[in-house]
Amino acid sequence: MSEIKVNKIKSQQGSDAFTIASDGAVTTNYLPAWRIGRDTDFNVNASASWTRMEWDGRDIAAENLFMQNVTYSSGNIAVPVAGIYQINATCRFDGLTADSGYLILSLQRNDIRDGLSDTYFLQEPASASYHSASLSDVFKLEANDQVSVYVYSSNDTSWHISNNVSTFSGVRIG
Repeated sequence: MSEIKVNKIKSQQGSDAFTIASDGAVTTNYLPAWRIGRDTDFNVNASASWTRMEWDGRDIAAENLFMQNVTYSSGNIAVPVAGIYQINATCRFDGLTADSGYLILSLQRNDIRDGLSDTYFLQEPASASYHSASLSDVFKLEANDQVSVYVYSSNDTSWHISNNVSTFSGVRIG
């Protein structure tokens, strides 16, 4: 039986690609991850229409907001490498009419909405303000796939997702 003993594997450019600890744990410097939010309310002026959330795609260390090895554009996070990703969204819906219709929070891959390709949270708001929805799921993504958060209200034409309490996050886990 042959053995290869190594502590680091480097790319041809010289940067560390993998590190192997004495306990066998393997780490990489290239781990796609993000946690983004909003500095202002996200206003929605549509009823019974899917709306892609827009986020402030920037790093703010004091607010634990970051983008690491991903690309953000127009509400979409594009992942650079294939893998299994844990993806999460938390949004506070404000200004909905109480007991009138329903709201949906959805995570979508490549804007596909067909039941199994996406995941969603659906509920009838009992109050008009401060209704929070959270959603987490695991997605198998290919390189350059895009993930995004969509919101929907069945009846309201003027409402918003609150700033400073709504986030969109994800990390490659395998």
